[in-house]
This record gives sequence, C-alpha cells and structure tokens, in this order.
Amino acid sequence: MLGLPPQPAPSSLRAALDRDGMADADLELHLVGGRTHWCPADTDTCTVRNAKHG
Repeated sequence: MLGLPPQPAPSSLRAALDRDGMADADLELHLVGGRTHWCPADTDTCTVRNAKHG
C-alpha cells in the first residue's frame, strides 16, 4: 500500500481524547494494510505494530 499516513495522526487523536475527558481510555487504530497504532491511556506516545502474515 502506498500513500501518506492517515490524518490526523494517532497522537493527535490521543490528545483530543485526553482533552475531552477520556484520558483513561486506550486508543487502538487498525489500519488497512496491516498496521495497528496503539496509544495507551495516560501517555502522549503511540507505537506501531505490523500484522503478521502467514
């Protein structure tokens, strides 16, 4: 799959949840193409995991 990362960035979504009173909610985004962005509650960072094929 080619293209730019989804907009807004997952870290922006995490900041929006925190700002709107959902700081205790984890954020997990499953993207077409196999990547998952994991943004746990109480942090401003996200990690990327690639799906395993096989």
